[in-house]
Amino acid sequence: VWRRPFVVHAQHPQIGADWAKEASCNSMTVALIKHHQEKPALLPDNLFNKLHKLLYTADGEN
Repeated sequence: VWRRPFVVHAQHPQIGADWAKEASCNSMTVALIKHHQEKPALLPDNLFNKLHKLLYTADGEN
């Protein structure tokens, strides 16, 4: 029981991505949520990487 918060914290990107998919969010949104805690690419050369970098930065400010 005491481990639940740690498990939720560790798995929250996947949980959020699953919820977004169930809510019919588009595939890029689902992927951004799923990977938002992973360090983004150094060179944001496409839309996904640009958005990922912005989301990662914003998430780090919270």
